[in-house]
Amino acid sequence: MLEGLIIRKYNDSDNDSCQNLWTELTEYHQEIYADSSIGGENPGQIFNTHIEEYGTEDIWVAEVDGEIVGLVGLIVKGKEAEVEPIVISKAHRKQGIGGKLLKFIINHARERVRNICP
Repeated sequence: MLEGLIIRKYNDSDNDSCQNLWTELTEYHQEIYADSSIGGENPGQIFNTHIEEYGTEDIWVAEVDGEIVGLVGLIVKGKEAEVEPIVISKAHRKQGIGGKLLKFIINHARERVRNICP
């Protein structure tokens, strides 16, 4: 499965897939915290709120055979960076995709922070 993995920059045509991933993440949080109110009535829409607040410069998607199966974002503030969000579709978990995304975004964060704060 990882042979066909591509990590690439988010683009606007990815929005529906990323909203679906965000919904999966929210549903998982509802389950583990036993709180159905997490995420509100339309949790996928919160992905758009995230984009409005932080932009798309630091959002990357994981794609396998043309299907978006994960996403990772980075929030950069000065010399600090926070990974937010990171989500892998339920059907593609436990295949190493999350680890690959995390390694990718850590390297990206180092470069971004280095370029902002030399």
